[in-house]
Amino acid sequence: MGSRTMHLKCISIVCFLLLSLSVKSQDHQWWSENVGWDGSRHWREYLIFAPRHLGPNALPIPAMNWGYIEENHALGMSAHMHSMRGDQTFNPKVFGRYVPLPGKISFAVFWVPLEYFRTTHEWKTDRNVFHIFYNDRIATADVLFRTRIQVLAETPKRVGVVARFGFRLPSSSKVGAARFTDAPGYYVDVAAGKSWGSHWRWRTSGMLGLYVWQTNTSQYVQNDAILYGLGVRAEKGRWAMDMVGRGYWGYLNNGDRVAALSWRTTHRWGQYNVFVAYEKGLNDLRYQQGQVGLRWDFKP
Repeated sequence: MGSRTMHLKCISIVCFLLLSLSVKSQDHQWWSENVGWDGSRHWREYLIFAPRHLGPNALPIPAMNWGYIEENHALGMSAHMHSMRGDQTFNPKVFGRYVPLPGKISFAVFWVPLEYFRTTHEWKTDRNVFHIFYNDRIATADVLFRTRIQVLAETPKRVGVVARFGFRLPSSSKVGAARFTDAPGYYVDVAAGKSWGSHWRWRTSGMLGLYVWQTNTSQYVQNDAILYGLGVRAEKGRWAMDMVGRGYWGYLNNGDRVAALSWRTTHRWGQYNVFVAYEKGLNDLRYQQGQVGLRWDFKP
């Protein structure tokens, strides 16, 4: 009986010590030692606003610009799973498209209303997560707006050219957990695309532009990156497949150089489009992403 009591006491002591160490690893002292706190600067100033040091939805690579304006309005929703060693993230995404002048101009909005994430202690340390946000699991993203204008209409003998402008409205939460920036940013690009073929309908497109966001530092107030992309689309009947490579190359080289290779398949049922996609991150984008969604297209 005495031996059993002694074993229980030992187990209790070990559990207490482990709990104490766990609590200590998440307190203000842990954070201050991790970032080298000077005793006065705000915790936000120790976060690095670069893709490598934030969640997957903080500074996303803009979608491929295919060089044409759609004819229909659209509403949709998708589910995303982002995975890397040390960070697992799930989020729904809602989006809408408004086309006041079909084939000439369109407006769109995108939003991640909820992001659920689980990050290891090693990555929280690397990203300088503030201790108050250490155990957080849920966040909300910034709202993204996009405008596209047809600069040059496509004809059988020439490519179509579209200019695009995107803006990020600072509306996110859990910045201290290194998930988002809650700061404005924008991108602008121009894309040229061309379609051909009859049995199989093919389209190729290339885009080039500028991606800009605030850096959270006084030395460099913003980061400027070259935005680029190449894509090929194949369509037959109700099926379409996209193969795209895109990314942006930041000026500061602080984890701001990301690229991705992606594949997407879409099946159309009348006004409805069901799609599945996979994306492999490269360079400072370490996530792999799986996606499934539904889009409803309807005429103006």
